[in-house]
Amino acid sequence: MKPIPLLSLNLSENALAYRVIYQIRCPACKGEGVVGHPIWNEFWETDPRPQFEDDYQARARELGYASLEDMPQEEITCNECEGLGYVRREVPLAVALKELGLL
Repeated sequence: MKPIPLLSLNLSENALAYRVIYQIRCPACKGEGVVGHPIWNEFWETDPRPQFEDDYQARARELGYASLEDMPQEEITCNECEGLGYVRREVPLAVALKELGLL
């Protein structure tokens, strides 16, 4: 998917420069807006398929929680895109035109 360009005008070192702001799907969360909590990532890496509820509870205690219910939410808002699912980037107009095959 090609970036969506939005034309912007910025002052750069006392000279007027054309720049393009574009949106891309967030590489960190792949557009979902959320990522796995690091504690839960560790939980699943260690024992991806506990067989019994007691196994889950024991694993939570190993991670320093009194019970599974005391653990944080499994997914958290993505820091990269702040939950939007996309990030904005800014490049010089010439770079954007080249990427779009217009230069």
